[in-house]
Amino acid sequence: MHSLGQKESERAARLLGPAERLRESLPSPAPMDLRKLEQSVAKVRGALGEDLFQMTWAEGRAMTLEQAIEYALTVEGPGKPQPL
Repeated sequence: MHSLGQKESERAARLLGPAERLRESLPSPAPMDLRKLEQSVAKVRGALGEDLFQMTWAEGRAMTLEQAIEYALTVEGPGKPQPL
């Protein structure tokens, strides 16, 4: 298993935030492997540290569904993020 870079970890935390909010909003949470989700969250939290993780997670949870989709479809590279 390889480690995530700082930017990739921040991006992951921002995307895990709205994904968790969406899952919580479903009348019956979608069946999924919660253990894998918890492992992913722990990996990202460990890569960022608690403070940065909480900040980026909260940024993601504050996104609208449309913003989260747009962010997920944006490829980040040198300079400014570019849409796919």
